[in-house]
Amino acid sequence: MFSSTAQQECFNRLTSILRSVCGAGAVDIDDVDPVLSTASGDVAIQIHVFPWQENDALVNLMAVNRSDDRSVSPRELMRKSFNIPMGGWTEDDEGRIVFRYSFLGSSLTHELVDEALRIAIAEAQQLDDPDGSAGPFSAEDMGDTVAVEQQMLMAFVKADDAQAEHQVMERYPALRNAQALELLARLIDEARQAGSHDLAQVFEAKRTRLRILQSGI
Repeated sequence: MFSSTAQQECFNRLTSILRSVCGAGAVDIDDVDPVLSTASGDVAIQIHVFPWQENDALVNLMAVNRSDDRSVSPRELMRKSFNIPMGGWTEDDEGRIVFRYSFLGSSLTHELVDEALRIAIAEAQQLDDPDGSAGPFSAEDMGDTVAVEQQMLMAFVKADDAQAEHQVMERYPALRNAQALELLARLIDEARQAGSHDLAQVFEAKRTRLRILQSGI
């Protein structure tokens, strides 16, 4: 089940904290993978613990509203994520809209888990957005979105090591969406058309790196 001592220690500590927060009977442990599950009403939560570098672990929390079957555009997901203090919305491999938040095991505390669960459950419960605050987009909103997209991509391109990339992805959860790969592909094409082949290679390398990170989180 575990690939490293750090991963196992993180999983054990997380299990203890989650049982303290949710109640021991409300936490399920997967028999095969290091995965913890719990629920609050219609919101199902899974927490995966992955090995990370040599002496750490990566905790990935996902929350999904089981009663919601909306189809949400990547731009709407991105916009919903802008004002959330931690984590953000994305789409999983099954096309479900999920709230996702990741953090390093070395930063794991009772307070962090409690806050992450509180925000994840609240966001998932409000996915239907009954007050209409999520849209439609105005021209000003779209301009803001484009500016954030550019800032997000440049931050990832400038990240010079794995830890910096992880920090950028925490700051911009929309990097986990397929749209981020499409935006980088557009930058590659624009650089090539402008004759900036070295820059195009940098963008191509970062797009490959982002694809790898997306597949592992």
